Amino acid sequence: MLGVSPSGYYEYLKRPKPSASTEEKETLKAIKKVYYREKGTYGSKRISKALKADGQIVNHKRVARLMKEACRVLGVSPSGYYEYLKRPKPSASTEEKETLKAIKKVYYREKGTYGSKRISKALKADGQIVNHKRVARLMKEANLKATVRL
Repeated sequence: MLGVSPSGYYEYLKRPKPSASTEEKETLKAIKKVYYREKGTYGSKRISKALKADGQIVNHKRVARLMKEACRVLGVSPSGYYEYLKRPKPSASTEEKETLKAIKKVYYREKGTYGSKRISKALKADGQIVNHKRVARLMKEANLKATVRL
């Protein structure tokens, strides 16, 4: 799985964990808070800026060291991690674009009266199996709303 033998893994778990100082624990807690608030991973400079904005006194080098430690534990090189951060975010895949085209085709064919579940069933009848939750998400992103008949 990770290139580690089961016995090596259990030996690692048995080792005593080094206790961090209270200051480091507070810094880690603040970093986690910023990470979850920003909903993503950022480089150590961005985290330092966000922590300073929150009123935390943080040394950029300390954050960088903690990032290196996290990379080491995860088995990722720090340079690879920062390279990953620089990559552009992938756009919607071609499969999703094709699925959205099929959804729009059914939606407009039925004059906007079909919701996500009925569109999913119509696509299944056409030979394209798509989960109704995925259809609902794509419809929401494309701002397609079913009209309610009374």
